[in-house]
Amino acid sequence: MTNKLSVFFTAAWLTVMLALAGCGGGGGGAQGSGGASKAGPAASVILSSSANSVKADGSDTVTITATVVDVNHLPVENARVNFASPSGQLGASSGFSNSAGVVTIGYKALAAENVTSATITASVVNTSISAQIPIRVTAVGGVTPVAVYLSSSAASIKADGSNSTTITATVVDANYVPVAGANVSFSKVAPASGQLVVNSRVTGSSGTVTVSYSASPGTPNFIDHNDTIKATVDGTSPSIFNTIDIKVTASSYSLLLGTSVPTVKSDGSNSAIITATVMDSSNLAVSGQTVKFTAQTGQFGTSSGPSSATGVVTIPFFGGLPLVSTADRTNRNETVTANILGTSVTAQIPIQVIGSTLTLDSSQTITQVGVPASLTATARDASAVGVNAQSIKFSISSGSGTLNGAAGPVTVSTGANGTTSPSVTLVGTAAGNLVVNADWLNAAGTSTFTTSKTIAVTSPGISFAVTSPTTNPTLLKFTDPPQPISVSVPTTISGITVANIRFATTLGTWLNSSKVSTKAPTANTVSESLTAGSSSGNANIQIDALDSSGTVLATLSRVFALSSVTGTQISLQPSVSTVAPSTGGSINTSTLTATVRDAANNTVGSAPVLFEIVNPTGSGEQISPVIAYTNSNGQAIATFTSGASSTVGGLQIKATVVGTAVTDTKTINVAGNSVSVTIGQGTVISSTNGDTTYTLPMSVLVVSSTGGAVSGSTVTLSAFPTHYLRGNRDNSLGDCKPVYVPAVLTITQTNGVTVTAGQTYAFPNEDVNEDDILEADSSSPITSSNHQSGEDYDPIGDLRGAGSITPPHAAAGTLPPTVVTDANGVGTFNLIYLKNYANWIYSRIRAKVVVNGTEFVNELRFMLPPSVEDVKLCNLPNSPFGQRFGQ
Repeated sequence: MTNKLSVFFTAAWLTVMLALAGCGGGGGGAQGSGGASKAGPAASVILSSSANSVKADGSDTVTITATVVDVNHLPVENARVNFASPSGQLGASSGFSNSAGVVTIGYKALAAENVTSATITASVVNTSISAQIPIRVTAVGGVTPVAVYLSSSAASIKADGSNSTTITATVVDANYVPVAGANVSFSKVAPASGQLVVNSRVTGSSGTVTVSYSASPGTPNFIDHNDTIKATVDGTSPSIFNTIDIKVTASSYSLLLGTSVPTVKSDGSNSAIITATVMDSSNLAVSGQTVKFTAQTGQFGTSSGPSSATGVVTIPFFGGLPLVSTADRTNRNETVTANILGTSVTAQIPIQVIGSTLTLDSSQTITQVGVPASLTATARDASAVGVNAQSIKFSISSGSGTLNGAAGPVTVSTGANGTTSPSVTLVGTAAGNLVVNADWLNAAGTSTFTTSKTIAVTSPGISFAVTSPTTNPTLLKFTDPPQPISVSVPTTISGITVANIRFATTLGTWLNSSKVSTKAPTANTVSESLTAGSSSGNANIQIDALDSSGTVLATLSRVFALSSVTGTQISLQPSVSTVAPSTGGSINTSTLTATVRDAANNTVGSAPVLFEIVNPTGSGEQISPVIAYTNSNGQAIATFTSGASSTVGGLQIKATVVGTAVTDTKTINVAGNSVSVTIGQGTVISSTNGDTTYTLPMSVLVVSSTGGAVSGSTVTLSAFPTHYLRGNRDNSLGDCKPVYVPAVLTITQTNGVTVTAGQTYAFPNEDVNEDDILEADSSSPITSSNHQSGEDYDPIGDLRGAGSITPPHAAAGTLPPTVVTDANGVGTFNLIYLKNYANWIYSRIRAKVVVNGTEFVNELRFMLPPSVEDVKLCNLPNSPFGQRFGQ
């Protein structure tokens, strides 16, 4: 079909509009008695052509069509249209539009004028209405060949002869005009051994000829290589020729990966045995092929090896070798990649590195505005050994304060004992709770582990606060003397004098034998004492500061855990009754909860409970701690860890109140019926979909508790953007570095209450319950706390506007809904995401698998990465969410 070039509106659209006009559609026109619309005066003229180019031979003709319409796009009849062109010949200089509003003329180009384009102008007579359309003018054809150009229809072909590529040769003269009638011969340049369908052909009017080329299967083609094809224009002197390289891939091989265990420890105390199997196209083992292994930061016993007679290469993989001081000790997901050297054949398998911990300590848990507190963090590997030279980022996620005098985060390195030095100084700048985060960063600056601590900040001077007891909740037994509560009281709150302090409790009584007691403060202090009584449970204490009229100025809360003294009954409850065996780096546990009560069914706090295994197998099962004390709710908690062997009849677990005959026994079965799911990501990112998206290879590994592959399992996949970032890119150092901009989120409600949600760099997704519906609850202020508890969050200043979810669900990328594991328990898939979200979105990939009726879930969270090539060119955009909050 001949292509048509249209100006203003397409012919298809015009046809639809004419049809609408014929049936009374289009609107706006005067109606006749028959219901047809009558066109008004001419408002525009639309030009189209039967072809977008014409040969400069004086005979090739292109038809120019002008359509005159009114303001309602109805055709205008009997409108006179003049045509003009600076070159070539027009069939007519003017004409009148027919009932369809159409006038047509012909146009020819002349070789003598030597032009490459012509512009046809159509003007409606007696109006200022006109339009133009360009026509490309091409030469008739060259005569003397001076060059031949080659192209291939495929980027690569397989070495097994299963597919081919079309090679196109174009012969041109000195003016790059195609030459017809040239004989072109094709040949293979040694050592190319593929098949050319024909060896020579004669060019047509376009100056081109095509041939087909396929690679031959055979031993030389078991590695990736290039075949060179030569095209020569016959009868030319000097000889005119050119060559093109055709990439041939070794598709005859395949590679399967398996692992002995899905997890390894960060201290290098254990390893995963990675097994690679090389097979040919008939799934037969191939020996003598060198397989090379790589990982992001993990380490191998050896990095490569030849395949055995059974096609197998095995190597040990460690999370970090013990004697390598620079080894990565962070918890992380590693992806082991295997490659058959000399080919593009690769396979990947994810391994999880576990066991490292991060603790955050503060010199004070309660401080006043302007009074500094010292923060330190300690990073330890799986052996609880401090890790040296690790970057720890301190930041404030909620509340108002500074770190080392600045509003932004502070990064400090750990010393030989794993503790950050020097300490970080925290100063609260407003009363309230300060939540401080410590992030263990890897070499790429990405957080691998996060811990947090809450610091209570009170107003300057005398604050309204409970000064004793300092523990909350506080244990109070029935036989204990009344527990005093002391409160510091400022003279005024919000400029109003404090007259009285009211104490109220849900359990127990005050010294006045009532559940409510009101006292006047003396010298800015007041105290009251609580008597436990004889009913266990949590006594919720409310302390109100009142003015002279009894109006509440401020409120404090406290919890007292009221407990019996002697336990006469105990109830033991394991969190799960069946646990998989523990092997290698895979540890499986059950939480043991023993609840101690007295004869009146009151809980007993601070009671020692002995946990023991009545019938151990000797395969390594254990309970820790052996003796645990009950908490304020009468519960003692221990952990059962399975051994390496399954049990017949189950293990008898007994809990006993120490010094008594009060016991309870439950059964835990150890059986290899559970699985582990791990997600990994590749290291090579490719540009796809017209250079607008990235494709990141990923995989899931499903293994049983004994490390065996679980094949044929359907794994359900999902992606969700958990956080987004604002900022721009800085290429001053040539690294296209994203510069993230923090913000203090302040939200003013309709009731005038202003809520500060804290400083952040990574803004959480507004769709907290992940249902793709924004359901902000306007009945109460939106805060960081109720945001995290499930209430959607749509702040003022949102770049996408109120009522729009930021970031959109699609920002996390797309992936297949399911993937099925192969014989090695591995399922591979691609994550595809838009380039403009790279560095600006944290994506969560979740994998679920159901085995024997039980669901197992694993998640991988990471920032969407850009490709190395785009970082080098720095052609990536700034954050699509703006460069500052409210932008």
